[in-house]
Amino acid sequence: MTDFMARISEIEVQERLKDTTEEAAARGVFGTPIFFMNGKMFFKQDRLGFVETALKA
Repeated sequence: MTDFMARISEIEVQERLKDTTEEAAARGVFGTPIFFMNGKMFFKQDRLGFVETALKA
């Protein structure tokens, strides 16, 4: 846990979080979990079957 606490104060980690958050917002992410497969967005864990189908395609 102390490693985690130390890492979250690092500027590189904070910048990566900011960039990832901005990318998610630009892609239309509105909650979690969200999966993107072949340009399609799948929301919620109950959609994992659809993700599996997309992976097999």
